[in-house]
Amino acid sequence: MRTPSLLAVVGLFALIAVGCSQSGAGPEQIADQFWNAAMEGDAATVEALSLPSENAKLNLDSDKRPKDLTLGKLTKTDDGAEIETKVVAGEEDATMTISFSTILVEKNGEWLVDLDQTTQSMMQGMFGGAFEQMGQAMADGMQEAMQGMADGMADAMEDLGESMSDAIKEAEASTESVENGH
Repeated sequence: MRTPSLLAVVGLFALIAVGCSQSGAGPEQIADQFWNAAMEGDAATVEALSLPSENAKLNLDSDKRPKDLTLGKLTKTDDGAEIETKVVAGEEDATMTISFSTILVEKNGEWLVDLDQTTQSMMQGMFGGAFEQMGQAMADGMQEAMQGMADGMADAMEDLGESMSDAIKEAEASTESVENGH
């Protein structure tokens, strides 16, 4: 008689645990379980809580995982549900907050993350966030440059005023000298 391998038993337990935790759960709970599994690098749970996808895969390498996550407002749609999501990603010294929607659909009474639509929303959020940060950096740079120009012009005007005052004094002194016959 053949005994089941430890790996098969652990795998079966994981599927049962995911199935039990998913049963009757709403979109908020599924999104929370999905993103917690992604942050822990649990590919089996991420796969169990999402629609099958050939196009989209989350990179669950430890250096690519989200560092922090906030789930926000739930909006029901004709096709399912969207949950406002904010993820902090990147290295400790260079993080970026990405705002996007976690998209869920209901299949056979169970909520699942639509990974294709969610990653598309995530990409839009990443580009939007990057452009927003670049725009802010440019605005800050322009403000500093304009302030530098204003300071420079004020200094130049002050120097010009002093030079003109000195020139007027010299002209008056020369006029007095000529009038006095010197």
